[in-house]
Amino acid sequence: MIFARCGWTPFEGWKVKGRVTRVVLRGREAFKNGKILVEPGYGRNVREK
Repeated sequence: MIFARCGWTPFEGWKVKGRVTRVVLRGREAFKNGKILVEPGYGRNVREK
């Protein structure tokens, strides 16, 4: 499943290793180095519709 707004990615089918270290939502840093920096409800779970 792709969770990108455009519906495609040039990396489809690639196997990668990594972890999320920083998330920016609407210009605001929401997550950095394991800490949530915004209040509950600020974001949206893209896996749920």
